[in-house]
Amino acid sequence: MSKRVAALLVTAGVVGVLGDQLLRSEPWGVGAFLWIALSVGAVLMFARVAAPDRYPGFAILLGTAVFFAGGIAWRDAERLKGWNVLAVLAALTLGLLQIRGLRLRAGRLFDFFAGTIGAAVSTAAGAFILAAKSLPSRDQPHFRTTRAIRGVLIGIFITVPVIIVFGGLLVSADPVFERLVRQWFDWDFEQLVSHLLVVGFLSWIAAGYLHAVTAPDYHPLELRPPNSPPKLGLLEISIPLGALTLLFLTFVIVQVRYLFGGEELIRSMVDLTYAEYARRGFFELIALSGLVLPLLLVAEWCVDAREPTTTRVFRLLATAQLVLVGLIMASAIERLRLYHEAYGLTEARFYAAAVMSWIAASLAVFGLTVLRGRRERFVLGSLVAGFIVVGVLNLMNPDAVIARANIERAKEGRELDISYLSLLSADATPTVAAALPDLPPDVRCSVAEHLAEMSAQRTGSSWRSWSLGRSRADGAMDGVDSILGDCR
Repeated sequence: MSKRVAALLVTAGVVGVLGDQLLRSEPWGVGAFLWIALSVGAVLMFARVAAPDRYPGFAILLGTAVFFAGGIAWRDAERLKGWNVLAVLAALTLGLLQIRGLRLRAGRLFDFFAGTIGAAVSTAAGAFILAAKSLPSRDQPHFRTTRAIRGVLIGIFITVPVIIVFGGLLVSADPVFERLVRQWFDWDFEQLVSHLLVVGFLSWIAAGYLHAVTAPDYHPLELRPPNSPPKLGLLEISIPLGALTLLFLTFVIVQVRYLFGGEELIRSMVDLTYAEYARRGFFELIALSGLVLPLLLVAEWCVDAREPTTTRVFRLLATAQLVLVGLIMASAIERLRLYHEAYGLTEARFYAAAVMSWIAASLAVFGLTVLRGRRERFVLGSLVAGFIVVGVLNLMNPDAVIARANIERAKEGRELDISYLSLLSADATPTVAAALPDLPPDVRCSVAEHLAEMSAQRTGSSWRSWSLGRSRADGAMDGVDSILGDCR
């Protein structure tokens, strides 16, 4: 076994043990950030030696992963933590694709798809390969010594289950022997198995990722795009896209007349209030906006570039659809505004709006790249837009925005959903605490009691769950305690 293989295996084991210790507490906080930062640091040490020519770009992408890992220790909102975790995984995947030779700025959609699958297979199989390389060869010096160590390890591996089975029978047979055994081995076997599984899984993934980084030329799976996509001519492209464009245009005209026409016009057509009309269809419009993008990508892929007229018609219809989808998104935003005025703001709609902003940015990137003959730049541009959206969400503090919006409605005399407010994370606590003096007395006391209950639930949490959001929430509780005193 070479020193490099030994170092990779030891590093993977250390990463697994650290992960078991730092990720075990929920919710994830500074522990998850420390684990990701330390793991990235270990990977970068090997990458600098294994692939020095590709190292700068790889380091930037893994630094991006650490940046979004910092968001896990910054904000307390569970959904935002999930978005940060997805951003970390995306950055790590892009880093692996980059160090394995994919030119991210010129990668096609299929290149990213095939590269991601290949990287996943390489990561999953990497631990097998490192384990095989660690086995001794007869040509190696000290073969007998290594073989003896291997024999001892195999013997222990066989002995453990045998002792457990027969020892269990003996423990069941004699209560005195059982008492002695329990005194000697007072272990929580369920907890022990849990630790072993977590360490094993994280070490396996770490070993595979390290192998993929240090052996970037290893490609266990090669996917190739079809030699020639089905080519569509002028009629095949213009009829479906033209019909879809007409459908979008009709919908936009209806929206201009009814959504912006007032409640009386709505009631004359359907038995719904203005707010109920706006509430219906918000998520459907977001789904529609998201489906347009893959449709246009497939259509552009199938356009026969040898026919200039077909290409021009496609770009004209695609541009029209981008404009109309933009207006449909404006309709969705107006529905969100009306919904907020009638019912308040919720996490689901806030994050749906964030998804819509990423879709809008991706559509803009589509127009600037694909429709200008630069298809290869689309994927990276869309991914960068996604990173920007997640970064902006961390800066905005979504739960605080939601709490502030609903409290402002309460100040105007509208009903405040206290039970929903209590479901928000610690990120919202400073905002809610600062607004307590301006709320009606009965509402103020109810909200203060909910904040106190949330604070009590956080008490006693492991340091690994610490986040800046939780720390600020605990600092804001001093004013809440004084208000609770007045309520009592």
